[in-house]
Amino acid sequence: MSGRVLTTRRALLRGAGAAGLALATAACGYQPMYGGGARNGMASRQLAAIRVGIAGDRIGQIMRTEIERQVAAAGRNVPKVYNLSFSADLTSTEVGIRKDATATRANVFYTVDYELTRDGERVLQKTARSIASYNILDDQYAAIVSREDAERRAAEDVARQIVNRLSTYFVEQGEA
Repeated sequence: MSGRVLTTRRALLRGAGAAGLALATAACGYQPMYGGGARNGMASRQLAAIRVGIAGDRIGQIMRTEIERQVAAAGRNVPKVYNLSFSADLTSTEVGIRKDATATRANVFYTVDYELTRDGERVLQKTARSIASYNILDDQYAAIVSREDAERRAAEDVARQIVNRLSTYFVEQGEA
């Protein structure tokens, strides 16, 4: 067969596969959480109705900023009816130890307990966790930058987890 016929056949098979996948997911009740569909992105609007609490340290501010960025995606003019508060714990453990007892690698553990309230009543309480690794370098400045980068990555990961769990909550409760 010629290359042109094979390319056309592949394109048809891909199209048929995509159509089959679309039909299969539609039949099982799948709906996108954030946009379009029958609910027209209600989870996004519910997320935009969250007032994000204050965080006390630099890592908490990174997490808070990322959460605010994600929940404000639907618009800033949505009235705030939910409050999100959290408490965080950041620890690190040295994991790569040389024969001379110096560490070469470490893990950062970031744990955040968060609570969503509406009209003073708790509607959701969960914990999000993240682990990020970094190299402990001989250059002191580089070691500090490496650790701060790992802390930032852990904070952003926890923020994504929190927003995903909040979205799931709104969909499951029928509020989206």
